Amino acid sequence: MSDYMDDLKDRELGLDLANRKIGGVCSGLAYWLGFPRLVVRVVALMALVISPEATLIAYGLAYFIFEDIDS
Repeated sequence: MSDYMDDLKDRELGLDLANRKIGGVCSGLAYWLGFPRLVVRVVALMALVISPEATLIAYGLAYFIFEDIDS
């Protein structure tokens, strides 16, 4: 668990423009968490179906807050 947290500290959280589909939020989050991009995108789609307002607000905020990264 400690190694995983140390890895998170070394990664930058932001928009992954190289692997983006819409804005790069999901791919940037996947890079930061160390998860496959597909998993994060499927979770985001499930969240969009369950709670569209909250998901769109969170995605929009992340898009405007996150900076571009080179992954």
